[in-house]
Amino acid sequence: VCAPVEVRIARLQASEGLTYGAARDRIRTDDRERAEYFRMYYKLNWLEAGHYDLAVNTGHIEPAAAVGVILSIHARVTSLGRGQTASAAP
Repeated sequence: VCAPVEVRIARLQASEGLTYGAARDRIRTDDRERAEYFRMYYKLNWLEAGHYDLAVNTGHIEPAAAVGVILSIHARVTSLGRGQTASAAP
């Protein structure tokens, strides 16, 4: 799940009552720490799309709708059985 930084800042301001600068700084710190963690333990760039099966941008899709999309895909994939892949068609 991702979102543009401005959307993330606004959400953090709303949920935690932070100023714009404090929210921006928290996001920068969290992103830096997450990148370091993935680099240290997995030797991966956490932003590289090829590491993920699904990406949902909540800057374009409301978070509640994103949950529905994720749950729908999860149900589809888990119903297939081990070793099978889901097609794009329903």
